[in-house]
Amino acid sequence: MSERPSDIRGTSIVATTGDYPAKVTNRTTSNLDSIFGPEPRRTTSNWTGKITERKAGAGNEADESGRFSDSSQLESTKNQKNRMTNPSAEIPGYAGMQRMENEINRLNRELESLRHKQTVREEALEEEWKEKMKRRERQFEEEFADLEENNRKQMSRLRSDHENVSQTIRDMFHNQIETLTNSQKESKNYEKMLEKVDELIAKISEVTINLNKQTDQSNSDQSHYISFREQQLEIREERIKKEEEWLANEKQHVIELNLKLKSLYDSNEQNTLKEKWQVREERQKLNAEKEAFKSEQLKILDAAEQQKIEIEASKSKFLRDQHDLIMRVMAAKSSLEAEKSTFDAQRQQDVVRLKMEAEELDRKLKEVQNAENILQNTQRIYEQKYQQVVALERALIDECFELERCRKQLETIQNDNQKKRNPRNEQFQQVIPILDTNAPDFIADPYIDERPNRREKKIYHATLKMHAKTLESATSEQSLNTQA
Repeated sequence: MSERPSDIRGTSIVATTGDYPAKVTNRTTSNLDSIFGPEPRRTTSNWTGKITERKAGAGNEADESGRFSDSSQLESTKNQKNRMTNPSAEIPGYAGMQRMENEINRLNRELESLRHKQTVREEALEEEWKEKMKRRERQFEEEFADLEENNRKQMSRLRSDHENVSQTIRDMFHNQIETLTNSQKESKNYEKMLEKVDELIAKISEVTINLNKQTDQSNSDQSHYISFREQQLEIREERIKKEEEWLANEKQHVIELNLKLKSLYDSNEQNTLKEKWQVREERQKLNAEKEAFKSEQLKILDAAEQQKIEIEASKSKFLRDQHDLIMRVMAAKSSLEAEKSTFDAQRQQDVVRLKMEAEELDRKLKEVQNAENILQNTQRIYEQKYQQVVALERALIDECFELERCRKQLETIQNDNQKKRNPRNEQFQQVIPILDTNAPDFIADPYIDERPNRREKKIYHATLKMHAKTLESATSEQSLNTQA
């Protein structure tokens, strides 16, 4: 009688404590229908079970949860390495999108692992109850068979004793008859023989009465024991019915919680998808602006190169003209004495021509200065665009922190739901007076912990440092370009 409350307490704590809210969040309607749907009614044989099997099932669940946590950690480290080594992270907005996608993938992996753990635990619990009920039924059948065997042996022993006593009495009676026939001639002993026969008949009647009393007493004891066992079975059936009603109520409560959490999950998923599309649109706009800026910069550089080529050509032309002029001056100097009058006229013409060439050279220098001013203006425009890109990247980081805050709010809601269910567990424990001290009081949830938050903060700090390095490299490249 002391075995059943301990089993009930252990199973109720497994079903209502630990990471129960996390498991309900990951339950879908199809899974609930498959688990709590129409199934064969559980008989009383499911009360028995093996504690070693339950421990083995708990060990298997711990191994599977460890494997899932290890795989999720490996995937998170791989994603972090890919983010650190991916050259596309230099694109503005790509790092924020990558972080959001990694966060969504991690949440999906956690959901899948929690679903798998819940199904494994429910299957183990169901098998445990079935084994317990089968064991209890076998125990009842063995006890009933032992009672029947004991009754049969007792009845056979009483029958054999009765037959032995009857046979001895018959033998004695036959011996007395023989003695009577042999001693008919002796009339004196006849009356004594009759008295002995009467005594023997009285003894036979007493033995028969005692045998009947023993038989009636054994039958009454057997009927009392059977009625007592029937009362115990009725009490256990009533307890089973009460527990089935409680399980039905828990099932309805689980279904309601699942529907609420599913609606909340769908709304959060829709909001995440909307934000994701908005970020993609912003990234496309930034890419388009970047391409336009690059094309405009290329045009300006081509124009500057063309102007530089033209300046070089004009410079070489000026040098050739100057060389020709020197040659002509030397030729004119040699013929100065002969043609002084013509030399004066020619010199005047040369002076006028030199003035015109000087004016042309001044005009070319002004064009070079204008080209330098245009380059400075384009550099200033590039810096403004780059500052806009940095501002957009900071906005994306703020959105990531907002998503993290929403996830923490969901965790607080789940913890509140768990605290609301704790009074129901206390009421159920008051109904069961006898508790098993060896049963586990709670099951710790490996996914509700402060460590993931610290790890995510480290990841955010690492990404911010990476963006700072990219900004420094971009500014250094820009300064080198301006110096060139």
